[in-house]
Amino acid sequence: MSDDRADRPRAVRYRDAHPTSRRRFRVIVLVMSIIVVAGLLVVGDLAIRAYAEDRVASEIESRLPDQVEGDVDVSIGGFSVVAQYLTGRFDDVRLVSEGVTVAGVPVEADITLNGVPVDTSQPVEHAEGAFSLDQDAVASLLASQGIDGAVTFDGGRLSYAADTLVFGQTLTVGFTATPSIDGGRIVFTPDDASVSAGGVDLDLDALFPVLAPEGLAICVAQYLPSAIALGDVAIADGRATVSLTAENLPLTESALRETGTC
Repeated sequence: MSDDRADRPRAVRYRDAHPTSRRRFRVIVLVMSIIVVAGLLVVGDLAIRAYAEDRVASEIESRLPDQVEGDVDVSIGGFSVVAQYLTGRFDDVRLVSEGVTVAGVPVEADITLNGVPVDTSQPVEHAEGAFSLDQDAVASLLASQGIDGAVTFDGGRLSYAADTLVFGQTLTVGFTATPSIDGGRIVFTPDDASVSAGGVDLDLDALFPVLAPEGLAICVAQYLPSAIALGDVAIADGRATVSLTAENLPLTESALRETGTC
């Protein structure tokens, strides 16, 4: 009966191995060590990123202006959060919210901050993004200013219809309006209108100051930090979307709670 051990390859100790084999072994160990360390760094960075995103979200939610409430989802861009933290600023931080309410009205927002400081006493270098409202939200905000009626979006314009009482007379008002930005307001300018009373057509130009003494507009600056400027507005896909920008946006609670005016 043959000895099976005689057919087995004999183990070679590292010190007895050929120099070429020893070098190959050292390279393998080095590569494996690098892979393990890289994996640990990636896992660690992901954990720190998640913690940082939660912390930023909590800070922002606690500093929202009055009448603005809701949850904010935060995502920190860039390769390594740790490396960005060590430089003192995060390259870009995206804020997304589909559940924020403004004066009880639902609003969707998507804003990107560039150059976000670790020290929140310092300002954000640049911010840009947009918020949007559906037709029901616009109707609610107009109603809060005394302009109560049915609002729909169609073809990039706002359509408005209402029966309103003026000087004891019921007027049937209907018009379409094009949106624009004027300072801190979204302004809706009528461009196709009809007003009638008892079947008689009336002059909208003469009655509009009575129907809407302050114009058909929504002051949105009163809900935003004063450092934020409105860009343009467009109606599409059932929503009115307003762009916004800011330079050197302060992050202190007092600054974020100081809203604009119209």
